[in-house]
Amino acid sequence: MHFLSLSHSSRYLVALSGGADSVALLLRMLREGYEIEAAHCNFQLRGEESERDERFVRELCEQRGVRLHTVRFNTRAAAAERHESIEMAARRLRYEWFDALRRERKLDYVAVAHHRDDNVETFLLNLLRGAGIHGLTGMRSERGGVVRPLLETTRAEILQFLESEGQAFVTDSTNADTLFRRNKIRHELLPLLRTINPSADATLADTVRRLADAERLFDYAVSALADQVMRRCGDVLKIDLAALQRTPAPNLLLFELLSPYGFNGTEVDEILSARAGGCWQTAAHLATRTGTAVEVAPMPQPVPETALPFEGCLSLPGGPVLRVERLPRERLGDIPREPNIAVLDADALDTYIYIRSVRSGDRFSPFGMRGTQLVSDYLTNRRRSRIDKLRALAVCDARGILWLAGERPDNRAAVKHETKNIVKLVLSCVEKP
Repeated sequence: MHFLSLSHSSRYLVALSGGADSVALLLRMLREGYEIEAAHCNFQLRGEESERDERFVRELCEQRGVRLHTVRFNTRAAAAERHESIEMAARRLRYEWFDALRRERKLDYVAVAHHRDDNVETFLLNLLRGAGIHGLTGMRSERGGVVRPLLETTRAEILQFLESEGQAFVTDSTNADTLFRRNKIRHELLPLLRTINPSADATLADTVRRLADAERLFDYAVSALADQVMRRCGDVLKIDLAALQRTPAPNLLLFELLSPYGFNGTEVDEILSARAGGCWQTAAHLATRTGTAVEVAPMPQPVPETALPFEGCLSLPGGPVLRVERLPRERLGDIPREPNIAVLDADALDTYIYIRSVRSGDRFSPFGMRGTQLVSDYLTNRRRSRIDKLRALAVCDARGILWLAGERPDNRAAVKHETKNIVKLVLSCVEKP
């Protein structure tokens, strides 16, 4: 039985269901001299059979001198609460508990008994779901605090090992139910594939290994190309469309860049083919098309009407900080030209000054221009993206906008020759191309 070596200086929590695979893992880790404890989940899904499994595991650990931890889950209720399948809920509950227990017991890893046949089945499941390369590389022998020492071992080798040890195990009756997709692959699809190629299991396992190597090369190429096509402006990711189109696979590269933010393949195709102004969102991020780029940013947080301090700093939702300073005109010197700094005529302002998100229908009279404009039109003319528009902030008094933050002050509040007192506003986290 192939067993991937582990560090003897580490301590392990063995996931023990009582089935052949986990029992073999427990015995082999004991034989190899690893310091272990065991954990058993009773999902209360199979009636007396679930109770039988727990009794078996308790007796096994008592016989072998292994400390055992057990837990009972109301799996059906947990699945209903989150609108998950029973399988998904059981997996989530299991790994959340394993991780919490590992930390509580100050253990280094959770050891699980996935083997080569499991990896082949996972490959086929993901293949049929239409997964990309990341979904076709199978399970890792180590990832995220979980180790899989039996990943190169076949199910047949596990059964031979247990027979040689004279060790009994329990069988989960649901493993024969082909209503479950994994069982259908195990009991129907793989036997069919073996009629075409008797070595189908080994061939597929080799394919998974080769794809894992290809994934490493793929990730290297994506990283190199990403440096060529994208840049960051604060928390905004900007992907240059012209540079993207020069890459060998623009759609695939864009998917790799956007999928970590929750965008799926269909949305990525839409983004790439859409006109400027299009907008897509996930739970936490927003993507938009400009004429030359795709931009991605955290979902803008609205800023309610918030009074400015007479002097000092004001922290705003989403991270920006507005600093307010008052000084005589002669202390200012030259008027700053940075877009995130505004100097206003203090004597032209009402007493109550506040900042808020820009609203539909807002108008102002941009400094240096005649008449008034809708803020939305002004930002469009300045070629600001949808993200910029949603993040736009206005400093106002009772008579209207004093400063469109990061852009221009209103003519009414602009510093004039006769200005004697200044309000200086500095807004952090405002970046313009």
